[in-house]
Amino acid sequence: MATKFMADRMAHSDLPAFCIDWSYSRFDQVLGAWTPYSDLLRESLRPTFKVWGGEYREADADSAYEVIPTWGPHDDVPAGLSKIAGDIPLVIPPNAMDEHIDRNVGLLGAPFHAIYTAQMAQAQKPRMIGFDYIFDQLGCGPEDMMHVSSSFATTFISATFLKFRC
Repeated sequence: MATKFMADRMAHSDLPAFCIDWSYSRFDQVLGAWTPYSDLLRESLRPTFKVWGGEYREADADSAYEVIPTWGPHDDVPAGLSKIAGDIPLVIPPNAMDEHIDRNVGLLGAPFHAIYTAQMAQAQKPRMIGFDYIFDQLGCGPEDMMHVSSSFATTFISATFLKFRC
């Protein structure tokens, strides 16, 4: 996302490092109180520009938010989910807003037993409060679940800690 709106303000060779810094700033933001993702993007992009000495434009964060509905799942995910969906009740805990979830889940190509967004839980992963919200809704605990994700930082670490609470 950043490579598009930063192309006129930064050397191409600096863009990967800028994106890493923005990623760290977004991660830091999700560790605080829940906020709508559009606000989270603004509040993480602003300090990234401050570090890089560039001009922060709120329109940049807005355009980054607007592109989210165009994303799809990793290529191998729909086939894998559809293979197990008949045998294992699937639950999805995305860091998504309610307004994006129907389209995103539709692209996964499998039926879900339950969907709990960060907006519903009022917490972004990796915060434990989001996982606890899901357990409360389902009436179960971490010992009853298996967690699968592609994100080490936002989900695997928390999911690993959950096993110690059993």
